[in-house]
Amino acid sequence: MRYHLLPICLLLCAPLPALSQPLPPQAPGPLQAAPEPERRTPDPRFQSRLDQLFERLAAARNEAEAGNVSEQIARIWNRSGSDTLDLLMERVGTAMQAQDQLTALDLLDSILLLKSDWPEAYSRRAAVLFQQKDLDGAMRDLRKSLALEPRHYQALAGVGMIFRQNDQPRQALAAFRAALAINPYFKGIKETADKLAQEHGDQGI
Repeated sequence: MRYHLLPICLLLCAPLPALSQPLPPQAPGPLQAAPEPERRTPDPRFQSRLDQLFERLAAARNEAEAGNVSEQIARIWNRSGSDTLDLLMERVGTAMQAQDQLTALDLLDSILLLKSDWPEAYSRRAAVLFQQKDLDGAMRDLRKSLALEPRHYQALAGVGMIFRQNDQPRQALAAFRAALAINPYFKGIKETADKLAQEHGDQGI
């Protein structure tokens, strides 16, 4: 199956809004280009399995089936190839559940110093930065995650959330629909996309 990569490429290449202070909230401008991580060489132990799972996800007949497949994808994404790093990532999950953002961020910084080609680590750090209202940092990490794994539908949804937060509904809708092209039953995202289309129209998207 061919995925809808054109919208993803457009989102990654488009100028991003400057979201951090002290810029006025209604005056977004392009961020300085952040260096992109080198694309990792896919682990042959998992890449074939991932490809099969994404085929099944796109063809899922209902939410329960999609949820089962997405859990299998998440288990692969959470594997770094290092038992030590996997343990650190488990601690990240514990810290995030406890709303301990500082600990989660410290752990993710350490993980990415040791393994800079892990898409899930960038996606997780983006989630923490989003919670801390650092939308610039979150967007940079989401771009890095998607440069390494363009099918990371959670990262695409994160891009949409940032565009929505910055009052850019057209870009947000494009990001949400790119995520839905990969995971048609992505919980909450279809409803959000439908709401945006109803509120702001659907022209040109």
